[in-house]
Amino acid sequence: MRPTSIPDELVEPGTLRKVISAPNGDLLDENIRPVEALISRDPATQLAAFRMRLVLEGGELEDLQAGKPIWLTMLGGIAPFDVQVEGS
Repeated sequence: MRPTSIPDELVEPGTLRKVISAPNGDLLDENIRPVEALISRDPATQLAAFRMRLVLEGGELEDLQAGKPIWLTMLGGIAPFDVQVEGS
C-alpha cells in the first residue's frame, strides 16, 4: 500500500490538511515518503485523529483475499508510516 494525495471533495469543513514528512524533515526522503493527512478531533474520544489515504499496489489485493495480515509500522510518532501486506 502506498499513501496518496487526498481529493479536495474528501476534506470536511474544520479539518486541517497537512503534509507530514519523514522524521528528518526531508520531503524528498527516498526511504520514508511524506504523507498527506487530514487532522481533526475525533468526536467520540476528543483526541486528535490523523487520517491518511492508502491505495493497494500490485498483488496486495490477492494477498488480502488470501487472509494475509497487514502490518502497520509507525516511524517517529503518528506519521510517517509504513503499511505492508505480510508476505508481499
